[in-house]
Amino acid sequence: MTDTTNTTPGVTTYRIGLRQDVPSAAPATEPYQHGGRTWTPAELAIIGRALDAGIFYQDAFEEACCADWVALHPHVGTSITAQGTRAWIDGPEDFQQRRALFEELKAELSGAPRGTWALVRTSRPRSGELPEHITWMAILADGIGGTQEPQTSHLRGAEPTHQMMMESMTGMDIYCARRAEEERREWVRNEELIAEHGWTAGTVLKNIRIGGTDYSTASITSLQDGVSLNLTKRGSRKRWTWRGKAQRIQLKDQPQAEGCRGDVQVTVEPSGDLLDMRKNAA
Repeated sequence: MTDTTNTTPGVTTYRIGLRQDVPSAAPATEPYQHGGRTWTPAELAIIGRALDAGIFYQDAFEEACCADWVALHPHVGTSITAQGTRAWIDGPEDFQQRRALFEELKAELSGAPRGTWALVRTSRPRSGELPEHITWMAILADGIGGTQEPQTSHLRGAEPTHQMMMESMTGMDIYCARRAEEERREWVRNEELIAEHGWTAGTVLKNIRIGGTDYSTASITSLQDGVSLNLTKRGSRKRWTWRGKAQRIQLKDQPQAEGCRGDVQVTVEPSGDLLDMRKNAA
């Protein structure tokens, strides 16, 4: 939520930022760091094609990327906890011992090929004639020196399969890569706009709007990590500072830059009933 305004007694209008518009950009040619991981140009290209196709909802986005992602990331199905025909081992009932076992398995898997996995089964007796309570802990090697721990609680005690675990890891990979490519494109657009406008440190902008708020002057103090501004409003002695991407700055005599997120304006009665909802270019 980015803004709250009161226009009618008892009625509050909230302006809520959306994250649907993602600026287009040339494909990545170098690895990109995001979320503690280095994403390759090939990985970002898969995500970029889905973004350029205008796919927004994550389920559809994952479906569009899945085949290419799996093809780019071959995997194995080896279980390091396999015993005979089963893929799992029994874990100790004591939590600390179970956690220590889990950490040992993670360390062993961290350098293993993608898809190598471990599965730990823990059973606890319950009172009366109730069946034993079974939980699972699963770990997968991601193939790049780390591991992932897919959720298993939704299985209600059923044994996880390797396919389930791989689908979970692929989905998480695509989700995180999407965040990385969206961020990369935002920074590319930031640099493009700075170059287009010829902005430098010391440039003074007149009559701008940021997030729905108007300012009479904006002095650029830095272009490191976005645009840093000192802001003033007409008729006020107060001064404001702001730092963000160039596409968040709207020059009032020009249309809003591509890639600047729209807003949704929601008006709510005191009872909490929705009165109005419309999209705004803020």
